[in-house]
Amino acid sequence: MVSLDKNKKLSKLIINYLIVFISSAVAGLAVFIFILPNRFAPGGLTGIAAAIYYINPNINPGWLVLGMNIPLLVVAFFKLNRGYVYKSILAIATSSVMLILLNELVSHPVYYAGYYSEGNWLYGLRYTTDQNILPAIAGGVFRGIAMGVLIKMGASNGGSEIVGGLVNKRWPHLNVARIILAVDISVILSTAFIVSGNLADVNPIDVIVLSIINMVTSTIVCNTILQGFNSAMKFEIITKHEDALAKDLIMDLGRSVTKIKARGGYTGEEKTMLICIIKNKQIAGFNAILKKYPDTFAYMVSTKEVYGRGFSIPSAKEENFGTAIIKTEAAAAEDINNLNEPKKGETTNEQELD
Repeated sequence: MVSLDKNKKLSKLIINYLIVFISSAVAGLAVFIFILPNRFAPGGLTGIAAAIYYINPNINPGWLVLGMNIPLLVVAFFKLNRGYVYKSILAIATSSVMLILLNELVSHPVYYAGYYSEGNWLYGLRYTTDQNILPAIAGGVFRGIAMGVLIKMGASNGGSEIVGGLVNKRWPHLNVARIILAVDISVILSTAFIVSGNLADVNPIDVIVLSIINMVTSTIVCNTILQGFNSAMKFEIITKHEDALAKDLIMDLGRSVTKIKARGGYTGEEKTMLICIIKNKQIAGFNAILKKYPDTFAYMVSTKEVYGRGFSIPSAKEENFGTAIIKTEAAAAEDINNLNEPKKGETTNEQELD
């Protein structure tokens, strides 16, 4: 039994590190394919490396990223969680080596099939277009996916993320997100004016706009992955018609509710608060039900991730692959009566899916 548990832990660890490896490779590819050919900066140490590469293409940006991250990793090794550091080492090494190899293959002849090639086949991977906003968005999407997965795996791709972790460790009261944002914006602005000052065909405004689009896109995608796709709306309803309203929600939307006794702070009047979580597609139906009770007070809160039956656990309908479940009026009334009388060991918080 102990051996089985160890094998499961080892398998999970290997899978986690494999996911970190793949995500980091995607991040490196995104920089090579979308960012470097279009000469804008993604922020952080990668942005600094890109700026130096734009000025002197003979310098491999992969070596720069790796070299600048090593001091941060050394400090992080003694200050931060070791598991986080080990995974970050793998992530940084993978993305850096990816950049090193791809740029070396592009820059130097490659012996293949009996002759030397100048690596032109790799230039086809580099995405360039007159509409520079497209590679900025595409690069942001792929880097955002990579960053979101890395953070979920307890790793980072280095640079400002490690700096943020070290700052948070030393000064936990500071707003790390703002510090990282300030660092990234500083890198973007510096890159724009340094590169445009050395390359006549580069417009600093283009660099700034494309870099910001890339950064915003990657942030949105990263946050979406972290917060999850199983979003819903939570409604809290103060009403005198708790039984009728609960019945409508159960019959029309297939949603259960939780009842909580409430008292008005001004009037002292006893009322009931209903809590109900519904999917976004049910909002219109929910509003139609509320219109039947004009003296009802309700507000909604967006939820990013929901766990439980009807959301992360299939409902009875889903388990029967769409088989219709028809509740009679009496059955629905019995459900409503039972809302205030949960069985022993059960709660009334369960939210059912239609």
